[in-house]
Amino acid sequence: MYDEYNALIKNGTWLLVPRLSGANIFRCLWLFRHKFHDDGSLSRYKARLVAKGSSQQLDIDCDETFSPVVKPTTIYTVFNLALTIHWPIHQLDVKNTFLNSDLSETVYIHQSLGFVDHRYPHHVCRLQRCGTDITYLLIYVDDIVLTASSTTLLQKIILSLHGEFDMTDLGAFNNFLWISVTHDTTWMFLTQKRYAMELLERENMLNCNPTRTPADTESKLGPEGTPDVVGDD
Repeated sequence: MYDEYNALIKNGTWLLVPRLSGANIFRCLWLFRHKFHDDGSLSRYKARLVAKGSSQQLDIDCDETFSPVVKPTTIYTVFNLALTIHWPIHQLDVKNTFLNSDLSETVYIHQSLGFVDHRYPHHVCRLQRCGTDITYLLIYVDDIVLTASSTTLLQKIILSLHGEFDMTDLGAFNNFLWISVTHDTTWMFLTQKRYAMELLERENMLNCNPTRTPADTESKLGPEGTPDVVGDD
């Protein structure tokens, strides 16, 4: 929580201002989640402070919400291209993505409980921010996979991004959008085994027997549209 709050302050996310009469002041809440490594082991605990946008009014408090989301076909195309011409692939994660864009609307939120500025306990937060060398960036909200025509160019882009945004360098590419990746200079293997196993566990189907066709191909419909029962005369 402290890391998240400090990032908000560092990015100049809000200004503390006196509460205006009649202004719509949003409440905020903390969201918590676990982040995992590719092998399923715990990576870290993550906390995020968000405004309760359900009380916003369209065209008054907000206009539109947008996050860059890459298409799966684009992901596979870039992977294939990088593998074919032997380009390095790297992975980054942008911290506090939504804080890196300017906010055109005037939005106020209450100070978070436990983080109230003792100098201005009754103030509210007014939000401020929401050639031959080729580089491809695949962006899915705050997850980035990038590849470039040379390792030197790749590192240059990474350093440039680090200079602009607070980011986590995840190193060599191995996991993206629940897709686990194993690759060498001439081949790449993609699998979603961990996602499939978690889905089976969530639906209590880990001990079910596998089958080629997940439907009964032997049952026949009777004249009333209901399945015939074997043994009926």
